[in-house]
Amino acid sequence: TTSQDQNYEGELEYGKKHGKGVYTWPDGRRYEGQWKDDKQHGKGVYTWPDGRRYEGNWKDDTKDGNGIETLTDGERYEGEWKDDKKNGKGVQISANGTGFEGEWKDGKKNGKGVYSWPDGRRYEGQWKDDKQSEKGIYIWPDGRRYEGDLKGDVKDGNGIETLANGARYEGKWKDGKKNGKGLYTWPDGRRYEGDWKDDKRNGKGVLITSKGNRYEGDYKDDEMTGKGVYTWSNGNRYEGDFKDGDSHGKGIFTSSDGGRYDGEWKDDKKNGKGVQTLPNGNRFQGEWKDGTRNPTGRLTYPNGAYSQGHISDNMLEGTYGAVQWTYTYQ
Repeated sequence: TTSQDQNYEGELEYGKKHGKGVYTWPDGRRYEGQWKDDKQHGKGVYTWPDGRRYEGNWKDDTKDGNGIETLTDGERYEGEWKDDKKNGKGVQISANGTGFEGEWKDGKKNGKGVYSWPDGRRYEGQWKDDKQSEKGIYIWPDGRRYEGDLKGDVKDGNGIETLANGARYEGKWKDGKKNGKGLYTWPDGRRYEGDWKDDKRNGKGVLITSKGNRYEGDYKDDEMTGKGVYTWSNGNRYEGDFKDGDSHGKGIFTSSDGGRYDGEWKDDKKNGKGVQTLPNGNRFQGEWKDGTRNPTGRLTYPNGAYSQGHISDNMLEGTYGAVQWTYTYQ
């Protein structure tokens, strides 16, 4: 039966819209598709005068099942619907290029999903009421990856960040920066475990270098500063004050052959007063400048005898020959 309603053109059953038909509202809305008992039911296309459009399944005048909705600004959703709202799995692409693929409930992102930005960033994780959960995975286009706790879209709590070059940090975060205890490893094998503040090593920590050298002590603004112990893989050892990564202040350097210097340092060199003990047992007490010994001082021999005044290298070295210590903090 054909409808006599001027707004409807299509099939009827017992005076009701039933089957295929087109209904146009006075305000410009239009539905073309299947009907059942006077209601949109089955597959159909609904368009609004402002440009909105839905094409998909209907049930009792509501979007229900699979369908595609396009908004006036170009936003597009393709996926599952229930009770006229996004429900189930679906993909939404916004006008600004952001996208979401995942689970929906009552028109909001709920459950697992992936959110992407036009610049290539991605978030993978749980959602609730259109908001990211407190745990997830962030991936950047440059290869960086973060997995862990979040506060909004900011790293906060426990998490692991891996860089494109293979560097890796596992530990505490606050306000998007490394804060608290954490372990950082470099691609060349270096490893630091200790305290962090605002993305820099600050506090107590242990550094193992790629050569097997080890530092344990204080850090400030990413540099060895304060008290610490640096041990080289060959057995050399320095214990004392550090500043900006260098021996600076008072400290004791012990070489693997038994030699020892106890005194003042500046910019990684002996500077000021100190006592140097050689492997032969001779002990010189005097002053240094920029790593060079002032020959004026006191030389004490193992038997207790001593010389005061100008002490030559030959006197200091005795029958053991020249002794030279070289070391670098790497």
